[in-house]
Amino acid sequence: MGQDQTLFSDSQLVQIKLGEKHGLTAEEIELFAQPHFDEEQMERIRWGLEQGFPIKQIKLYANPSFEADQMKIILWAIESKFSEIEISSIANADLEADEMFVIYEEISRKR
Repeated sequence: MGQDQTLFSDSQLVQIKLGEKHGLTAEEIELFAQPHFDEEQMERIRWGLEQGFPIKQIKLYANPSFEADQMKIILWAIESKFSEIEISSIANADLEADEMFVIYEEISRKR
């Protein structure tokens, strides 16, 4: 990890160490090892990477504009193999998590 560890809280450092322990590459760790992400946001990004989802998809929610609950719903859409257009309709930082969930549910029902 090339980051200055003093920039991170202990719980953020735990997420970085878990990423290293689980074999993520330096590039993958760099995606979430950012001080502007809290530990829950870091966990959501780390988990998606550990599941092997493409970095392009992870980058749809690896954005500090999204709270951890919003990231979780976007991750569900990725796990459910939603299309890029469907995921993009959910991955909107202007939506609250409950609004994102409604859209997620509507898309799920149509599938």
